[in-house]
Amino acid sequence: PLLRSTSAPSGERGISLAKMRPFRRLTMKLLAVILVAGALSLVLGFAFVALGNYMVEQVYCSPSRTESRLKDVAASFRQYIEHYGVNVNEAEVIGLWNQAYPYVKLSISANGAVVNSDRHGAELIRVDSGLIFRTEDGRQSSTVVNVNFSGGSYPVQIQEFSEERLYRLVDAGALIVGSIFFLLFVLMYHRRVTLAITRLTSQVGQVIHGDLNLSIKRTSNDEIGVLAEDVEAMRLSVLERLRKEEEAWNANSQLITAMSHDVRTPLTTLIGFLELLDTQPGLSDEERRAYLT
Repeated sequence: PLLRSTSAPSGERGISLAKMRPFRRLTMKLLAVILVAGALSLVLGFAFVALGNYMVEQVYCSPSRTESRLKDVAASFRQYIEHYGVNVNEAEVIGLWNQAYPYVKLSISANGAVVNSDRHGAELIRVDSGLIFRTEDGRQSSTVVNVNFSGGSYPVQIQEFSEERLYRLVDAGALIVGSIFFLLFVLMYHRRVTLAITRLTSQVGQVIHGDLNLSIKRTSNDEIGVLAEDVEAMRLSVLERLRKEEEAWNANSQLITAMSHDVRTPLTTLIGFLELLDTQPGLSDEERRAYLT
């Protein structure tokens, strides 16, 4: 009954919450945290992509490394053609080699025919005459080498673009890094709110178990702060009620003490005369009447 009498009505509490500024509500704060975390994650992701692409272009795609990869691919293709005695018109056999090198494109021109080969297989195209090579795409590196087929030696254009695999890895890494940063940012805010709730719960528990002198301070401007203020007001109200009750008990005790003193004096006198009447058998009639009076 004491707690019910000192707590604020639910209607007043609803009004206090309704008067809160919108940006101080936990919902709005959470929305702001999500937006900020998303924006920072995008910035971090773009920075990661820019740095990764720069490293790929400056290191992996350096002229020396590119030339070395093209030489290795050309040597492998020559060895394959010469070892199996492949004819320039055997597009399927050429396509089998290309499956082992998915980031290589071949274009072979011989006797009015063009063989185009990539990771999906090779295609033989008939043309009238001339040497036809596909144009290089974007950052792809290319070289033209002569390869000895079973029917003769023909120029082969080799396009190597294995850096695309690294670019995809950079994009995937940026997505992972941005997602991890986003989750950590949101979890940090969630941990902050959880700690505030845990702290308030612990303080309320101490108050419930009798530690009414524990001061509960407001640490935020959101609903948790309003709740802390209400609990503190209730604690102070309980203390005030207990103080008034203690004063009332002290006043009652003083009144009873005073009344006891006032009653004890005449009773002592009466008891004294009765004891004289009881213990003094030789009293005269006049003395007895005087004691009784």
